[in-house]
Amino acid sequence: MNASVRFHTYIRGIILLGYALLLLKLFLTFNLQYFIAPKMNGYLYFALGVFLLLGAIQVIRGTSSHTKSHSCDCEGHELPRGAMKSFMIYTLFVFPLVLGFLLPDNVLDSAAAAKRGVKIGNTMFSTPPAIGDQKENSGEPNQDSKQGLQPTLDSYRRERLRKAQRHCRKQRKNHRTG
Repeated sequence: MNASVRFHTYIRGIILLGYALLLLKLFLTFNLQYFIAPKMNGYLYFALGVFLLLGAIQVIRGTSSHTKSHSCDCEGHELPRGAMKSFMIYTLFVFPLVLGFLLPDNVLDSAAAAKRGVKIGNTMFSTPPAIGDQKENSGEPNQDSKQGLQPTLDSYRRERLRKAQRHCRKQRKNHRTG
């Protein structure tokens, strides 16, 4: 094997070992549940073993000076031509690997999304208005009453009941005058 083929084989082995280490990190920290269903753990244990085995074989093949070529003389086994093309191809695999190690593994639940101003689903679990802080005519609470309150289904039901009572009062008033 020439030096270029050995180098590419070595880099591919390092990338495979990197993915194996990322899977191992997720298994050991119990953070894999944030990404996949627990039913899939068996498959990932198998993938971890395969990545370790193939990565080790690739690294050994890339570092050995054995000259035997394993070429089958068929199409499709060429190395990428040019340094920039090789860099771009390997970056596609290394970038997610680096992000997997550097970014934190935490769940972005609805409370974290609400802090960032994202509304999830319909407004069934919206923050209830504080009593006394709400103007009679306006259905919207002021900004101070929104902070520190936890949305609940009971508050949603209370708000719907208030709206229904206001509607009934309006209907009775219109019925009496009309």
